[in-house]
Amino acid sequence: FHAYAYTAEEVVDKIKAWEREWADDMEGVNGRTKKTLWLTEFARAGAVDSADPDGQTRAFMKGIVEYMRASPYVSGWSWFSQDHESFASFTIKDVAPATATWTSDIIDAEGKATVVGEYYSALCRGEQR
Repeated sequence: FHAYAYTAEEVVDKIKAWEREWADDMEGVNGRTKKTLWLTEFARAGAVDSADPDGQTRAFMKGIVEYMRASPYVSGWSWFSQDHESFASFTIKDVAPATATWTSDIIDAEGKATVVGEYYSALCRGEQR
């Protein structure tokens, strides 16, 4: 599934809802084949600078990745990486975006890791706490 939100808590709540909804599948009970969840796209709504000067995107990543790493039901995830020129913002839960575009790029136009890209890579390797 995909998740875009302003806070890590909103994404974690969505993961927990899927874990509850698909509990029989997650546990492999009641004739179900055991399955796991994959969060195939997630990004912080409202981010406008991949240098993340306020640290909000990195905190967002950390809260979600830490939860997914600890969950026995989540087996994969992938950050949605797109630059500010092509990531059109959209309304989430009746909250209109403050800007026309957002940014979530972890690799810049030159192929180098952005600040959030370096952080995400280290976080996924278990090097950020």
